[in-house]
Amino acid sequence: MIPFVQNQTVILHPAGARRLMKLRLQSRERSDRKCVGVAGRGPCYAVIGDSCRHAISTDDWALMSVILIVEDEIFIRQAAEWTIEDLGHNTLVACDLAEALLHLSTSQPIDALFVDIRLSALALGGYDVANQAVALRPGLRVLYTSGTPLATLMSDAFVRGGQFLQKPYSPAQLEFSVGELLH
Repeated sequence: MIPFVQNQTVILHPAGARRLMKLRLQSRERSDRKCVGVAGRGPCYAVIGDSCRHAISTDDWALMSVILIVEDEIFIRQAAEWTIEDLGHNTLVACDLAEALLHLSTSQPIDALFVDIRLSALALGGYDVANQAVALRPGLRVLYTSGTPLATLMSDAFVRGGQFLQKPYSPAQLEFSVGELLH
């Protein structure tokens, strides 16, 4: 059995949740099961070896966002998805305008759009995605990306408040840009 510290603070992002929970752990052994409940919906236990810790939620909440990623290059899309999910956000993915509109036409909350300006079918398809997304969901935050350096003509076509991230970008640059976009 592994010993543990009482009243330790941890961060827990329950699967499917839109909120990040800050939890204070209290010692409580459970030898009959490894994990019970889901954070925010009852007791939650963090598994440490064969013992568990009982997590008591505090009032510290941080809103997690749903971000729609529209990128036609599968490897870039997947890397962006993993980076954004590692930040604790939920992601939706699309490779073109039609797939993006499928997500945008549902009632599912979407807090931000991360879109490549140059989609394969349309040279400036990212602008179309952003314009239609904002028309469907006013106030949607938009982060554009492109391998082409930002020029005045490009930024003039952005939706109001649109931001830009130059390709190629590192996970740290994407993390920073997403943080700026959401705050």
